[in-house]
Amino acid sequence: MTVCGFLVDVHCLGVKNTIEPEVIGAGSLPAYLRRYYSAFDRPPLSIQLDQARTIVHGAVA
Repeated sequence: MTVCGFLVDVHCLGVKNTIEPEVIGAGSLPAYLRRYYSAFDRPPLSIQLDQARTIVHGAVA
C-alpha cells in the first residue's frame, strides 16, 4: 500500500507539513502509524477516509 501524511491546522492555517508517499507492506502499517504519531502525547483519532480527504482538501483551499 501507499501511505503519506499531512499535518493540518483545522482552525485556520491550512496544511503545515507533509510526508511524501511511501510504499509499505500491509503488515507494516501499525509500525508506520506508531512512528508517524510518536511526537504526539495522545493516540490518533479514527476517522473515515472521506473525512480525512475533506479536511486535507479544505486546508489546501
